[in-house]
Amino acid sequence: MKPALLALALLLLALSALPAGDDMSDFAILTIGDYHGNELAIDSSLAWYGVFARDSGTVVEQIGLVVTRCVDVIVDEATDTTGYCVATGSGETPLFLIGSRAPLAERLVRPLHATTQNWLTPGNVINIGDFTLAALGEITDEGDRMPYDLLTVNYRVRLYNDDDSSRSQTLVEIERLGADATPSVIWAGDLDGDRRTDLLLDITNHYNVRHLALFLSREAAPGELVKRVAELRTTGC
Repeated sequence: MKPALLALALLLLALSALPAGDDMSDFAILTIGDYHGNELAIDSSLAWYGVFARDSGTVVEQIGLVVTRCVDVIVDEATDTTGYCVATGSGETPLFLIGSRAPLAERLVRPLHATTQNWLTPGNVINIGDFTLAALGEITDEGDRMPYDLLTVNYRVRLYNDDDSSRSQTLVEIERLGADATPSVIWAGDLDGDRRTDLLLDITNHYNVRHLALFLSREAAPGELVKRVAELRTTGC
């Protein structure tokens, strides 16, 4: 069997065992690696693309997605395989994966790197391309185990258009953010080919949680700069 057909067969076999998503979306976000059994809900009608950092540059390229059952080292007994392992058919590891109902152009993309640190801790301001991200919130002390009991209330991430200061948008709102939670910018650049900045953020509110959120400019409604089109929330243990 040809490698491409083998990858497709593995994909269809794996997807038949995956839990169905309640809310079908036109986009999805994934990373290569292992997942707990309740963390994946993959729509088999989406095409999958990897964002790869190569010597020639950063490229968006369609891939064969391979999802198989595997041992969840946190919860499984010796003979159990309740987890899922995600890989590409080629075995290459991308920066991240995007599922899309509409085709994405396979092309070189120019990543936009933050000019300062990428942590979205309260008070930080990050300049990316023609955008500025500002992390806001009120830091309080609600305990006696300093600094671990420091808490940020009314946390939010605000996006500003540097070319038009009147245009801004709140991307993230978290009522209570612990001091050990570290929201951050994962990647920024033009993923969808509209020559405007797209964002991948980790909007976690807990040290043991990764909460990826993909924002695309092409999908933005009138008055918006970007739209949150996909999320992936995973836990460590």
